[in-house]
Amino acid sequence: MSQPIMSISSSEPVKIINALKEISIINTHQIYPDYIITSRLGYTVGIARGTTNDIISNKLDVHSHISEELSRFHTDLKIFLQEDFLGMNHNSHVILKGGQETQLNYIALINTIISSCIANNALWVPSASIYATIELLKNWNNFFFQKEKHSSLNIRPRKAEKTFSLSSELSNQIWWVSDIPDINIGLKRAINMVYKSGSLMKLFMKSRNELEEIPEIGKGIADKFRLFLDEEIKE
Repeated sequence: MSQPIMSISSSEPVKIINALKEISIINTHQIYPDYIITSRLGYTVGIARGTTNDIISNKLDVHSHISEELSRFHTDLKIFLQEDFLGMNHNSHVILKGGQETQLNYIALINTIISSCIANNALWVPSASIYATIELLKNWNNFFFQKEKHSSLNIRPRKAEKTFSLSSELSNQIWWVSDIPDINIGLKRAINMVYKSGSLMKLFMKSRNELEEIPEIGKGIADKFRLFLDEEIKE
């Protein structure tokens, strides 16, 4: 069976393009995002890659270029892939690969990246090097985003059908949310959570603060639901 095909912007490094040539097509018209993966379930994943040097040199104005870039994605999921070492010295300044010190405040930089991702419903994923980026993209394209059942769904709901997956009927997804053990979400809250999010996958991406904004959810349930998802994904 042929591997799923990833679309790559022609402006990406030759080293990455060559390493992924067997599982990708190069799109000369693709500016944003840098990479697009289409899952077997039909949702699309847009990935913006930025090295630490790139972030510091040209992505921190206009609240920020990161946010501006992510806002131009038209994919179901958005990922900002931050590549290379990012450290902090005793003065809270950013340290780059090789120990090079800067005058940029580490906390301010981290908060800029986080706020840009939150504003665009995007995930922030660190990558240790260009080689780590290549391995991540291979895995995401060939395996992780090709799963027919997300790892968060390993616990079977009591009332949902046995063949539950992200492609299940909306009513079945609602039952799954309502029946998560030890949270006491209930059917009414589950309906709000799924409908206000637009899809189960988008619900999974919401932060605790975003979950609290859903009618009748509150801090307690938002905390428990986010903790449940984070623990299930780790497994």
